[in-house]
Amino acid sequence: MKKLFIVLLNVILVLSLFSFTAGCSKADVDVKHDFTISHTKVTMEVGEELILIASCGDCEIEFVSDDAACATVSADGLIKAVSTGKANIIVSSQGSTSSRICVVEVIAPEYTVVIESETNFLAHVGANKTISAKTLRDGVEYKGEITFSAQDSSVVILQSDDNSATFRFNQAGEFEIVATDQFGNQSKAVITVIQNS
Repeated sequence: MKKLFIVLLNVILVLSLFSFTAGCSKADVDVKHDFTISHTKVTMEVGEELILIASCGDCEIEFVSDDAACATVSADGLIKAVSTGKANIIVSSQGSTSSRICVVEVIAPEYTVVIESETNFLAHVGANKTISAKTLRDGVEYKGEITFSAQDSSVVILQSDDNSATFRFNQAGEFEIVATDQFGNQSKAVITVIQNS
């Protein structure tokens, strides 16, 4: 009798657990996800682009800019810096009750090209002259490539690297050498070439 009672008690317990778990469905469970974004603050230059990565499980993510005149954002999180100022990129998700914000500061630094040697000098026909230049970003040296050119075919570029070039002057006259950076900024040097005495 005691064994029968224990067996019946176990059957009732198993049936109770089964009916309790069967009543719970996935829809009844409030699933919380870790909601993260790759950047909370960025500084970008006008024209730059950056991907803002957001993750909240397998939930849908929405990106919105509060100032599209300053910075826009695509449905995939691609931020484009449009004009100087600050914009908030608001990131929301179905899997979270709160949103995340990435503050975007858009700047427009000033780039200039500076010729490091003198900008007016004298040379003799047949002489070689090396001219160096650099790009400055808001007055501070910026790593970039400089290209050199001369407006006359009698001035030949013998060799050129990232920030200097060696020229040969094949005839007398006044010649302009132009140094141009990757942003299109230029600086000029004037070379007066004379015949050997």
